[in-house]
Amino acid sequence: MIKKTNIAKSLVKVTVGQVPYVGQVVAEVINFIDAEIVNRRLEKLEEEINKRKMSIEEFESRISEFDEHQYYFVRNNLRYYLLNCIPESSKEFCRSVVRYIANEDEELQEEICEIIQNLNEQDINFIKLINSFIKSSNKNELNSKMSIANKKMRIKTYYTIEILYLVKILFS
Repeated sequence: MIKKTNIAKSLVKVTVGQVPYVGQVVAEVINFIDAEIVNRRLEKLEEEINKRKMSIEEFESRISEFDEHQYYFVRNNLRYYLLNCIPESSKEFCRSVVRYIANEDEELQEEICEIIQNLNEQDINFIKLINSFIKSSNKNELNSKMSIANKKMRIKTYYTIEILYLVKILFS
């Protein structure tokens, strides 16, 4: 089992040697964010890693073997997850970052993280509404309900397309 303190140490260990800026990120986490929230998020990160039966050494190794793009993607998205991710999307965001680190559909996980970063609470609730319709409705009823929900929630058309794509990926 990986402990949250080991994950934090591992992230610092893997990144500090390569980018001095990470020291500022660690200071920002310690100084400006409620430690309890960060601890909870680290615990969720630990749970996701443990679900994949990944050891701390394997976790460190995978991150240290990344090319520059992959490294910055993980670093920036872990920072976003710990500091900025809204609670409604944190579970899926964490899952996508860990899947990326575990080399599970890297391209897809990168797209999911980019989409999730652009969603707000209303978008997340709309996704949940769509998912409940998908699970409980026939196609005609689903289209009708989505049209009504779309008008009520005033969701932008381009977000609707992204949201439907995200629902398909996350809930199928």
